[in-house]
Order: sequence, then C-alpha cells, then structure tokens
Amino acid sequence: MNPPLLKIDNLSVSFSVPGGTVNAVRDVNLEIGRGEILGLVGETGSGKTTVGKAVVRLLEPTSGAIAIDGVDITHLSRRSMRPYRRQIQMVFQDPYSSLNPRMSVEQLIAHPLAIHGIGGRSERVKLVREIVEKVGLSKAVLGRYPGEMSGGQRQRVGLARALVLSPALLVADEPVSALDVSVQAGILNLLVDLQQELGFSCLFITHDLGVAEHLCDRVAVMYLGEIVEIGRREEVLVHGEHPYTKSLLEAVPIPDPTIQRGRERATLPGDPPDPLSPPVGCALSPRCPLADLRCEQEHPSLMAMRSGQTTSEALLGGDDHMVRCHRIQEAGLLVGS
Repeated sequence: MNPPLLKIDNLSVSFSVPGGTVNAVRDVNLEIGRGEILGLVGETGSGKTTVGKAVVRLLEPTSGAIAIDGVDITHLSRRSMRPYRRQIQMVFQDPYSSLNPRMSVEQLIAHPLAIHGIGGRSERVKLVREIVEKVGLSKAVLGRYPGEMSGGQRQRVGLARALVLSPALLVADEPVSALDVSVQAGILNLLVDLQQELGFSCLFITHDLGVAEHLCDRVAVMYLGEIVEIGRREEVLVHGEHPYTKSLLEAVPIPDPTIQRGRERATLPGDPPDPLSPPVGCALSPRCPLADLRCEQEHPSLMAMRSGQTTSEALLGGDDHMVRCHRIQEAGLLVGS
C-alpha cells in the first residue's frame, strides 16, 4: 500500500502567552491520500489554521511529526526544506493582505518560479500565462497591481501563485470567507475544476459546513485544538455522531422559512472553555448535555465506529468514521467498546 501524501502524527502546537501556555493544537492525527480533499471544520479558535500553518512549516510544531511522501519534514532546516516547499503551497484567507501591493500580477505569480529556479525568463512567462488562464483571468490583468483588482480576482491570483509550482498538496485556509457571497461559488467551482485537472491533494480549512459538503471527500471536525470526529463527507455531515458535530449541523439554516421556524435546535449552552485551563476530561464536557462524571474526569480517545475496519483504514478514508466520545463508546458503537 502506498503511503499517504500527507501524514500527521500526534501534532501539537503551543504558544506562550501572558498567564500561561495555550495548547492550540493537541495530538492531532491526519492522513491525506493522493488526489483527496480533506475538509477541516470547526468554529473560530478551534485550531484549524494552526494545523494548516504547521503543515507548511510557517509554525514550528511543539511535538509530533509531519511527513510528505513518507519523508519526515518536521525538523528540516530551511535549506533542506526548500524542495518540499515546492510540493506544499498555501492559499490564505485574506486576498488583500496576502499579496504584495508593490508587485504586479505577473511578478507575483512568477516570483515562486524564480525562487525555485524553474525555467528561464521565456518559460516563466509561458507558465504564468497558462496558470492565469486556468484560474479564469485574462492576460490583461498581468500588468495590474492588487489594489486595482476585486477580492475575487485577488483570490484567483493567490490561487494561481500557489498552483504555478504544480504542488502535490494545497493548503487552503478559508479561501472564500473574505469574499462576497456572489463570488464565493465561482471560486469554489474553480477549485474543484483545478483539482480534477491537476490532481493535487488539498487540506481545505473552513467553518462553513456547506462549503465542506460541496468540496471535500472526507471531513475532520475540530474543537478546542483536537479532532472530535473524522470520516467520509456523507458520514460526518449527514450522520454525524459527536454532540459537537451535531450542534454544528443543527446551526446550519434551512432555506425554507417554514421548516426553519419549526426546527428544534439543540444548541450547546455557554462558550468554549478558556484554552489556558482546558477541562481535564472531554473538552466539550462543560457544554455537552450528555456529559457525565466520566466525561468530566477522563479524556476520551478518538476511536473508530464499529463496521469491521481498523483505525488506520478509517483515518485514510475507509468506510468507518472515528469519534471522540465516552457516551458513544458506552453505547457499544465504537471499536474497543
């Protein structure tokens, strides 16, 4: 069996802040296969962006390992990391601040090619024009500057800059959340088309479950720095088992006003715990209506739902999905129950 393109083992990222240490990401395990789109969802502050930045080594992990094509890149030096940076590219959330306003579109897209020494001037011009056309922009924009473009056009430039190197893995951090709703669908459809044409894998970070349903093959749900549920898109977004996943699904409005008004929505009470002093047991226990004494005192493990497959197969997209919940385990629905 070929190794996954991206393998994350027990990744943790902590930050020192006044008053203590924030464990932004806690023992995260993920795998992304070739040509797969994995959605990482959760509310603001759950640790999604921190995972993405750690994968591209914009943030140094506190512990754990990150491997690309079976090669551990977690502690590589800047020089040793350079070949792998070509394989891992990132599209940032804000198309306004992620582009240098003093560089033209052509310079922005050609800059990664120059950094990695790809081709001569004429070849770079050709590659830039090809990718600009693929992201749905005309050649007329090549001489423009970011300040002369709309948000949707800027995000297309950011996408072109990331894809001009033909990366194996694209980390997309909320790439449409800063755009008008009328523009979002065009960018999402473009990303789907490009992924099918170019075959790259993608870690797609979003708080929008509708976007995840439209794009992703599998979905991982994060809460307070850890994954609480992961599985195939339809398993998580239609038949989610974890109480937090269910609350996210119930928060999504239904387009029919009559149905929406009559819905019973089991929203979680209160706010997420203080990350400086997280709960000893389950991170959701202070808010979960199902929590009992065990939930408050014992931290649950991420375990595969019963249906005959192993945990590793579930991680890499098997029929099972995985849930972190004592109550579901006690019901006999998890492996090891």
